[in-house]
Formats: sequence, C-alpha cells, structure tokens
Amino acid sequence: MPVNTAQFDALVARFEAAGKNAKKELGRALSNSQRAAKAEFTRATRLAFNVKVANFQRHLKVGEADQSRLTYKIDADDKGLSVTAFNAKQNAVGLIAKITKDGTPTVFAGGFFPSKGTKTTVPFKRDGSKRLPISVVRGPSAGDMIALANVQEAALKKTKERLNTDIEKRINRIVTGG
Repeated sequence: MPVNTAQFDALVARFEAAGKNAKKELGRALSNSQRAAKAEFTRATRLAFNVKVANFQRHLKVGEADQSRLTYKIDADDKGLSVTAFNAKQNAVGLIAKITKDGTPTVFAGGFFPSKGTKTTVPFKRDGSKRLPISVVRGPSAGDMIALANVQEAALKKTKERLNTDIEKRINRIVTGG
C-alpha cells in the first residue's frame, strides 16, 4: 500500500505536538477534576445530611495536585459546624435541628439564640446556672460527614468518572487536531 509522505509527515508532526501539549492538558484536566471534586463531595454530603451548602463548603479545601500520580488531596477541617448550618430552630426545651436526612431531629437541651439586638446568629448553650459561661452549640464537622463510606463512595465514583472522561476528551482533541 503506498504511503502519502505529506500525510505521514503531518501525522508525525501532530503526534509531536500532542506530546508537547499532553502535560499541560493533563494538568488542566486534573484542575477541572479538583473543582468538580469539591462540588461532588458537597452533593454527596447533602444527600445524607441536612446541611447548608455555603456552610459546608467553607470547611472544605482542595489541596495541591500531583500530576505524576494524578492525585490531589481534599481537606475537611474537624471543627464542628454550628447547628445553624443544619437549620436549627429554638423551642421551649432548647434548640432542635434535623442533622441527618433520614434521622429524627436532635434536641440540644438548654440551647438558645442570643437576643434580637445582637449581631450574631450563632446558637449558644450554658452548662449550669446563669453565672456560668456559654459555649457555641456545634453539630458534626465536615470531616466527620465526608468520612462516611456512602458519602465517599458516591463522591469518588463521580469524580473518577469525570477525570477519566475529561482526560479522554483532551487526548482525542490533541490527536485529532481539534
């Protein structure tokens, strides 16, 4: 079969260009996956917990990517979220918040919101008599929530799928010259 040298040379040039652009495109795919991972962990957590998105995402950080191993780290701090992130309401007993979607509401006896004249909306609890100091009422931390197996499975599955399809699209675009 005869080979057209002009087409062959063009193909060789395209593969050389692909080799030069591959590392940059891989980095872009990994960067897109990092942003998507934060969204996927938030989505998976919202399926299990009754938490507000903004309050949860404030406690998630996406770390530096390692292109050679196609990895990056997601850090979730261990500071408990205020129960206002779980739509806490005050009643006669104290504060009540439905933390998990499938569970019963949790009652924080003695919890209260400050009076209307203050600038804070953080709920507090006093352990003992009125002369004792108050402490913030907290629910589970972001780290506790994403540590659950069902949250991790759902988020990691979607993140891996997205990374694989993004890499595949970028490789096809480089090879085909599109």
